[in-house]
Amino acid sequence: MRQQENLLAFMNSPVILLFTSSFPYRKEESFLENELPVLCSKAGHVYIFPDRTGDIARPIPGNATVVYLDRKNYSFYKSVFNNPLTLFSLILTYPLRRIGIRYFIKQVSFLLRDNYVAQQIEAWMQQNCKGKDVICYAYWFSNMATRLSILKKKKIIKHFISRAHRFDLYTEVNHYNFIPNRLFQLRYADKVYAVAGAGAAYLKERYPQFAAKVAVSYLGTQNYGRQQGTDPGTFTLVSVANFKAFKRIHLIVEILKYVDVPVTWIHFGEGPLMNEVLEKVRALPVNIHCDFRGHCTNAEVMEFYRNSYVHLFINVSSTEGLPVSIMEAMSFGIPVMATNVGGVSEIVNTETGYLLDPSFDPAACAGIIKEVDAMRNSEKYHQLRFRVRQFWENNLEATSAYSRFYESISQYAQ
Repeated sequence: MRQQENLLAFMNSPVILLFTSSFPYRKEESFLENELPVLCSKAGHVYIFPDRTGDIARPIPGNATVVYLDRKNYSFYKSVFNNPLTLFSLILTYPLRRIGIRYFIKQVSFLLRDNYVAQQIEAWMQQNCKGKDVICYAYWFSNMATRLSILKKKKIIKHFISRAHRFDLYTEVNHYNFIPNRLFQLRYADKVYAVAGAGAAYLKERYPQFAAKVAVSYLGTQNYGRQQGTDPGTFTLVSVANFKAFKRIHLIVEILKYVDVPVTWIHFGEGPLMNEVLEKVRALPVNIHCDFRGHCTNAEVMEFYRNSYVHLFINVSSTEGLPVSIMEAMSFGIPVMATNVGGVSEIVNTETGYLLDPSFDPAACAGIIKEVDAMRNSEKYHQLRFRVRQFWENNLEATSAYSRFYESISQYAQ
């Protein structure tokens, strides 16, 4: 009887429309691999709307489906002439800030494209969502949120929620140095969940009139257990990041120049600046061994952690939201050395590792590595690893984090 009741409750659960950048395609948004199974365990079905597709799709749960929307027939000029009233209405809804003619044109272009995609979403919902409770969820507080804002303005949907991470949150790191349609999005969003307290504070400070709509919901990572590998003898340092300018991987090389003990540095990731960093690695002293693994799947990185022994994880980014790569390392009890940017200080502190000033001195950071190396066989170091794992269990474990998130967003079913 209880099983039948649970099945009935599951069948009557809301469906989720999840709007992503490319997931489950391409290599981005790997952190959704942790969230999606929890959402699928609670929702009746999850429909995923990726903005872009690719050749390789990652596996998804059985009650998740990828939906493809038509974007090939979009034309800027046709949209201008075919939707003049819609365009005028949208621009009035979003009072354009003094951003200059260049960004005004971009603003109009974004609005028209998003209006076109919103029409595709509307048509799909009319065919597939009748009689169902639906949660509209934009994974990024970007053009996805604009499209849902358009639908809400037209009263096609009653509610929608969005996460907010980094490029979709901080104006100064956005590609266009401004956030298209930000006031429009905030006006119509029911709730915006920043992935870190720092991000929530940023939104509230910039847009105090919408402060009540802003909340914090940490991402989470799966429990893969504790490290089973034995100490290899040589100090092992690990970093996980794509070779992009803001990740500043070249600064890890600068730090290692000052380290005079044997170190094996293992890096997971690839990107446009990889060759530049590899060139700098040639100048490192002979006591530093570098192992660049390139792109690896999330499962491969987790397998590495489980079967290896890592002494310290390092992240030296100039800007972040709340790095999932740090959470994953912490889940294995690995202490972290990271720059105090974005929400990093919310999980890296004196109890879990070493927080660095964004303009850190490489020689001082090298001193931290030597300090950890000197104490890695001590009770103090083992206690540090215990505290790291405990902090992760209490705050960042995926099932708990995403269950809380689902309970919060379920109130916005329509």
